[in-house]
Formats: sequence, C-alpha cells, structure tokens
Amino acid sequence: MELNTNKKTNYRWIVCGFLWVAVAVNYVDRTALSAATPIIMKEFNIDGTEMGIIMAAFFWAYALLQVPMGYIADKFGQRIVYSIAVAWWSIAQMCIAVCSSLFGFVTARLFLGVGEAGSYPCNVGVVSKWFPKHERSRATAIFDSASKFGNAFAMPVVVGLITMFTWHAPFLIFGAIGIVWAILWWFFYNDPRKSKYTNKAEVDYIEQDGSAVIEDVDSKPAMKWYQLLKYRNVQAMCLGFFILNYILYFFITWFPTYLVEERG
Repeated sequence: MELNTNKKTNYRWIVCGFLWVAVAVNYVDRTALSAATPIIMKEFNIDGTEMGIIMAAFFWAYALLQVPMGYIADKFGQRIVYSIAVAWWSIAQMCIAVCSSLFGFVTARLFLGVGEAGSYPCNVGVVSKWFPKHERSRATAIFDSASKFGNAFAMPVVVGLITMFTWHAPFLIFGAIGIVWAILWWFFYNDPRKSKYTNKAEVDYIEQDGSAVIEDVDSKPAMKWYQLLKYRNVQAMCLGFFILNYILYFFITWFPTYLVEERG
C-alpha cells in the first residue's frame, strides 16, 4: 500500500543505506581470513602454498559468477536473490570458523565467493530501479565507499576480536550480522512500485526521465554485456581496476602475514 501523502518520500536513500551495509559486511568477510592467517597456518600446519590456494578459492568463484549472478538477480528480482546471496555467504563465513583441513577451508571460501559474487550485480540492479539517472552516480559512489570502509575497518576490528576471544570469533560474529541483514532486506525491500514505504510522488520522481528500469527482464537488451568491451572507456576502466585490485588484494591477503612473520 502506498503512503497517502503529497510530500515525496525519500525511501530510496534508505535502500542505498542497506546497500552500503551489505558491501561493508562483504569486504569485512573477505578480509577477515588475512588477519587470522598466521594463527590458522600455525594451528593446522598449513604451509604458504596451501594458504595461497585457500585464499585464491574465493576469487575463483567470485570472478566466474559475477555475470551469471547479475542475470539471475534481474531474472528473479533483487529482493529474493540478494537475501539468498547474503545469507549464503554469511553461512559460508561462519563455516570457516569450524574448518580444520585444507579441503574444508577451500570449500568454505569457494562458497563465500559464490555468495559475494551477487553483491555488486544486485546493487547495480537496485540502483537502476530506485534512482533516476541523475542520482545514480551518487548512489553508486555511496555504496562503493563501503568497500574502502570495510577494508579499513576490518583489520583492527578483526584483530581485536581475535585478541579478546579466538580466531573463530570474527567469522561467527560477522556471519551472524550478515544473516540479520538478509532478514531485514527481505522484509523492508521491494521494487519502487511495490514498496509500501514509497508514495506516488517518489515513484514519479524516480521514473521522471524514463530512465528507471521497469521493463520486463525478458525483453531484449540493447546489446550483449560483452559488447561493452569494444569501448575504450570500458577497456580503460578494466585496466585501471586490474591495477588497483592487484595491489589492494595483496594488502587484504598476505600483507598481515608478512608483518607478523617478517617484521614481528
């Protein structure tokens, strides 16, 4: 039921807040292992090569499933797909806390990558539905800023939890936070026209320039996703992100172990 008021609601920014929290939890979850790596390697007699396989397992699933997860989210809706994705990766995160073998850690990290692959595709789909074209860059910048916050926030908090409790604690705590988020998302999110927290004024505002994505997902897109790769702007963006991520993921995988083992 729509809100009966002439004043435009602004629920889209609440939705954007949900996206921010999801990305922040996403990056804390993928970073937590690096803080616990020195302890895990020592406790389970895992060498550097094996730990490299454990860390890489996340990225195998994460990279391969980005495009399929985007299609699935558009096909079945971001409400159900995002709830399942966050619950999925949160359960996988909690499972890491009970792993004790190379096979167990690799499997849990693979499942973590499967779930987290849905985060950014779902976010982009939600923004395209909830924001007019002139607000999309702001909304995207807001939720993407959570990736930087998550990386910076994760290390001191995760290390603090490990120090106060055990290395298992951050995996269980942030996994539980993800489960709570998935439940709240299911109850509070829907597409703009179906949401009970928006009124007609906000829906009209979102759709004012005809840019809101409201068409049937089965309709033919203007182009295939891979055709974007022929544009130089997209090529430059891919190159830039490759260079950025090559450095970034060193810091959120092996750098803590380097500090412990080489710098004491």
